[in-house]
Amino acid sequence: MKYIAALTAVLLSAGAAAAQDRELSVGIGYSEFSRPGSENSALVSLDYRHNAFYEKGIFSARFGAALDVQETGDLFIGAGVAGKWDLGQSWFIEASVLPGAYFE
Repeated sequence: MKYIAALTAVLLSAGAAAAQDRELSVGIGYSEFSRPGSENSALVSLDYRHNAFYEKGIFSARFGAALDVQETGDLFIGAGVAGKWDLGQSWFIEASVLPGAYFE
């Protein structure tokens, strides 16, 4: 757990340096599986969205990446494309396809 707290502090400080058009999101959570034999654990998630390469109206498309690290040592890393629909007044809808690798 102490490693997740240290990683979170590093990721939060990195997010402060990101440019305005780029987005860096840090998440902290807990996975709880209902399947017998599964290990529940805390996790840290890092999502990055680069500057938009396509914009039309309220829609923009950009490249993105994701990194999820679980307390049990499991790791997911992926990259792909994300679409964002800006609804105004700080509301938006985002969808992404980020294929990647999962290491248990």
